[in-house]
Amino acid sequence: MIIPTAEPFLFPGNRTGCLLVHGFTGAPKEMRWMGEYLSKCGYTALGVRLAGHATQPEDMNRMHWEDWIASIEDGYFMLQSMTDRTFIIGLSLGGILSITFAAHHKVAGVVAMSTPYDLPADPRLKFIKFLAPLVPKFHNDSDDWHNPEAAKDHVCYPYTPTRGIIQLQGLLEVMRAALPSITVPVLLIHSRNDAGVLPNNAEKIYAALGSQQKQLLWVEDSGHVITREPDREIAFKATDDFIKQTIDSELPL
Repeated sequence: MIIPTAEPFLFPGNRTGCLLVHGFTGAPKEMRWMGEYLSKCGYTALGVRLAGHATQPEDMNRMHWEDWIASIEDGYFMLQSMTDRTFIIGLSLGGILSITFAAHHKVAGVVAMSTPYDLPADPRLKFIKFLAPLVPKFHNDSDDWHNPEAAKDHVCYPYTPTRGIIQLQGLLEVMRAALPSITVPVLLIHSRNDAGVLPNNAEKIYAALGSQQKQLLWVEDSGHVITREPDREIAFKATDDFIKQTIDSELPL
């Protein structure tokens, strides 16, 4: 059963689609305010739920990163039936998936927010496959908030299943390998005060991207979940501007 308020969402609009992808152990709710904003701009906005998320933590134990990609594919093909072009917009894990997806599917552009290049330097990660049976879960750090009110009703698992971290490691390897092959326009958005994914992650992704049209936007008054933080309107407007600029630069058919 899906956690109440964590359901996927669809806001029909014009022939430009926005596929919104939430973060690790999170839910579509993280992206809903952004979806509402983009809908008001006229776009068709679809927020997907990644497999194993927004139900119960144990469900992540059965998932592989390919299942998360499949969740995006479902949304992508749904949008294709309603729109002429698709922008994929992701937060954290959603950013990793968006970049990886763009390497193998036709998208108009990518917006990746709070996106890791690799995991923090935790010595336990080297042995995580061996630790998984002994340490089945890691507790989440929920102190990285600049908007306490949003933190109160944020939907996120209280802990991370260790097997989920193993899948995240594998997906990051795939994303890093894909970065040079990305040629579509990319907008990276990152908070300088993100305690979960440090700012140098954005710099590494930016440097490795193959795209000739890439931007890196810094915000200051946010933690990790930019889409629910005080800087969210900056990120939302920058995304709208990026979409408009990308469409304006498209070659005529």
